[in-house]
Amino acid sequence: MSDNIIYTSIPAVLESCTTLEARIAMLDTILNGMETALLTASTTGQFTSYKIDTGQTKTEVVYSSITELQNSYDGLLGTQQRLLARLNNNRQGRIFRLSDGSNFI
Repeated sequence: MSDNIIYTSIPAVLESCTTLEARIAMLDTILNGMETALLTASTTGQFTSYKIDTGQTKTEVVYSSITELQNSYDGLLGTQQRLLARLNNNRQGRIFRLSDGSNFI
């Protein structure tokens, strides 16, 4: 029997990370897996799921469509950017402001 933990959802994987740095690193791994799945789907037109094996954990996530995967990728990328900003704020005292396109003319 394997000692690897198998996750079936991204939130469960991220909750297992105990530090901000670990969450950012895990998000990077997840995003790399999603990029590979998106490239495969866009070149072959076939897609059902993707798997990530970090050596310590295994993650298998199933999406119903390429659009759903793209939306998840965009959301996780935004989450990673906010975590990086939080990390930099903790280290350097910086802040960040999110604004939508209506603030620019």
